[in-house]
Amino acid sequence: MAGEYAEVKVSILVENTARKEKLWAEHGLSLLVEVKGRRILFDTGQSGEVLIHNSRELGLNLKDIDLVVLSHGHYDHTGGLASLLNEVKCIDLYTHPNAFEKKYVKADDRVKEIGSPLDMDYLAKSGVKLHLDRKPVKLDEGILLTGEIPGTTDFEEISREFLVEHDQKLVTDFLLDDQTMAIKTRKGLVVILGCSHAGVINTLKYIKSLTGTDGIHAVIGGMHLEKASISRLQLTLRAFMELGVDKVVPLHCTGFNARTEMARLLGERFELGSVGSIFEF
Repeated sequence: MAGEYAEVKVSILVENTARKEKLWAEHGLSLLVEVKGRRILFDTGQSGEVLIHNSRELGLNLKDIDLVVLSHGHYDHTGGLASLLNEVKCIDLYTHPNAFEKKYVKADDRVKEIGSPLDMDYLAKSGVKLHLDRKPVKLDEGILLTGEIPGTTDFEEISREFLVEHDQKLVTDFLLDDQTMAIKTRKGLVVILGCSHAGVINTLKYIKSLTGTDGIHAVIGGMHLEKASISRLQLTLRAFMELGVDKVVPLHCTGFNARTEMARLLGERFELGSVGSIFEF
């Protein structure tokens, strides 16, 4: 990934935990990424109320964001879109074509809809310029969206609890819309994750192959390890160390047990994040 190095500032607007007064938590994720003079909103959380409230409490104006990236089409990453459009009328939105399919999850013998509350027609009528891509997209020199992430590890599998509606039938959703952002810095790549449904190690290995860059400085975001087996968790942590990741900031769907193991085994490489946390790279 050619291009000059960038300085990156990541502010957590929406996350499952909040440890500062007047900030709200919810099951969801939204990060404001400031890089090369651009303000990128990565995901929009579950509800606009929380997104807007936290951004105002933190003094972060969403009216002048440059673009929105949606990591995938689940409600806890897309639910704040409607409220965001009340703040800014015309935005560029980057995501995968499958992000606005009707998505579901099966749990306890019940099927629940978990897709985006807005569809593409609504967004287009609202002045949103949609950029829908399956392949990698260069947002700027040194700023990359992965597009679809192929599976290469033998211990990370897509959960079969997720479903999608095709031809009026519910079938397994292999979550091809899951994507990640990578930014080139002097210390190595900074990787911004949504939920890592494709597997966080799959994702990092794919990013290395796309960019031709060995060094991964920081990984921040959801890692979908809440229900992971001990074996998968151990293999994941071993891979972090083998990949030489300097800093790991697990958020959202990573899970308490996974965070605890990361803190224990990764030591100073581990850093806890919550709503209001700011990371500069």
